Amino acid sequence: MIVFLYGRDSYRLKQNLDKIIEEYKKKHTSGMSFSVLDASDESPNDTLKKVENLVKTISFFNEKRLVVIKNPFLLSGELMLLIKKWELAKDKERIVVCVEPQNKSELNKKGRDLYALLAAKPNVVKNFEPLAGKQLESWAVKETAGHGKKIDPERGREGTQRAS
Repeated sequence: MIVFLYGRDSYRLKQNLDKIIEEYKKKHTSGMSFSVLDASDESPNDTLKKVENLVKTISFFNEKRLVVIKNPFLLSGELMLLIKKWELAKDKERIVVCVEPQNKSELNKKGRDLYALLAAKPNVVKNFEPLAGKQLESWAVKETAGHGKKIDPERGREGTQRAS
């Protein structure tokens, strides 16, 4: 299974990735089948070798394997070949989460074919672009409510009162 998270809203992007990791850890308590790799931390070849080793290794604890790849477009064509070779889009035992903090047009410039592969069905694809207007207000209300707080966007439009 492939999960593709991308977009310029780094806060919501990280928030969604953290949620996926948290849900995985709740279900798979050993933590042995969970890895996070950042393609910008080392050479593309080293990262690809690590990804392939993680994908081809069978879990000792019979758990689903979760592999998070940050900045996968630095691996572009080679990552595409690896995804196809191991048929990761169809695989229910291995979950590969690709996370890119760029928008669709930027990603298409970096790797049109990789973008098409990651954004294709049956993959889970979520785009996080910066919010504005009503969308931002709605998100802020929900976010603060999730932390046990309440805000009133209507009151905020009237201006802020200053302490004298």
